[in-house]
Amino acid sequence: MSLDLGLITFIPGPGDYQRTALWGFGADPGVLSGIDKLTQKVVMLLLSDQGTDILNPGLGGGLKSLIGKTMDKPHIAGMMTAIGNSVTTVERQIFNLQAGEPVSLSETLLSLTLIQASYVKALTTIFIEVRLVNAEGVFSLVGILV
Repeated sequence: MSLDLGLITFIPGPGDYQRTALWGFGADPGVLSGIDKLTQKVVMLLLSDQGTDILNPGLGGGLKSLIGKTMDKPHIAGMMTAIGNSVTTVERQIFNLQAGEPVSLSETLLSLTLIQASYVKALTTIFIEVRLVNAEGVFSLVGILV
């Protein structure tokens, strides 16, 4: 089974692992809650292009549009800027969505931070790592390859 998303969730404090969850094709779908649901929302928005959701056409970070782009030095610099802008945009979008609806503390975004965006020459891809923190102080690190 190939893994689509690897998620490590931490408890603030001594740095102990709270849980490691891996999702892939073939697993039975289930309803997510808490930090897992928030992580799913962040990843889906980062990868969505604006205009693809007919109910919310302004939502999306646009990272999916970077897939298949030319990976030479001038293009990579522009992509890094676009990635930073996407993370900032998605953070603002989630804040706006959550301002208008009741959300549990475990599913409320406190912050979304770009940890790194680096070109992986061997894979001709960009590795993006973001850190999201919920209102309870629990955080997730998410890695995305585009």
